[in-house]
Amino acid sequence: MMLLWIKSAFKPHPMLSLLVSFIFACSILCYTIVTFLSVTEGVSLKFPKSMEDVKELSTILTELKNDHFATVLWSYIVLYVFLQAFAIPGSAMLSVLSGALFQRWFALLLVCLCSGVGASICYLLSNYLAKPIIQKYWADRLIDLSNRISAHREHLLNYLMFLRITPILPNWFINIASPHLGVPIYTFFTATCIGVVPISFLHVQAGVAIHQLSSGQEITLFNITTILTILVAGFLSLAPVFLKRMRNNSAEIPMSQPERGPLLPR
Repeated sequence: MMLLWIKSAFKPHPMLSLLVSFIFACSILCYTIVTFLSVTEGVSLKFPKSMEDVKELSTILTELKNDHFATVLWSYIVLYVFLQAFAIPGSAMLSVLSGALFQRWFALLLVCLCSGVGASICYLLSNYLAKPIIQKYWADRLIDLSNRISAHREHLLNYLMFLRITPILPNWFINIASPHLGVPIYTFFTATCIGVVPISFLHVQAGVAIHQLSSGQEITLFNITTILTILVAGFLSLAPVFLKRMRNNSAEIPMSQPERGPLLPR
């Protein structure tokens, strides 16, 4: 009895738990930044907020990457995951920066994995620490999304991919709402990594164009590869849905009855 009373008395408030988690994440980020700055030798850096900022930063980091690749890569991953985990804007410019710093397909894989890991951390924080807050302030939106997911429960992975591709719901709300709607974390992680491919590819391609512009190469922002990647990703996410509807429609069509001729008995 005493143990139960102590447990209930010292149960942390959800806001306090989130604050402690945020402070812990900030400490990791600060340590990473200090480690990163130790190899920059006093170079002035700032978070990119525009394409011009990305261009300037990519020029500096490209030279730094040659001697400190692991430090640059780790710093990029920590910053990207931090922004995704706490739903802080700015990851789009980091996606563009990846295209300017790394090889195209490596950059795309990096962005998709960072998006998946960061979104999954946000999922876990919402599931274990923020449930009372979510239910209090977003109850109506939870009910609406719950109805949507219930209607697509049989092809949940594809529907979550579809939500990531389309602007129907903001990504931050999908992250915090999914654990309270019965979405398994492995399905959530997979759908996030695949669903962000089209928009991430556009961001990476923009970064590649900035790198080409800085190095005097010909810019190829939109080409057949860009278009095909977006179309294929969108088709793969929706194909099982359309196939299921086609099978259901074909099953519901009644068999036609043969017409009675003049010699058939009535």
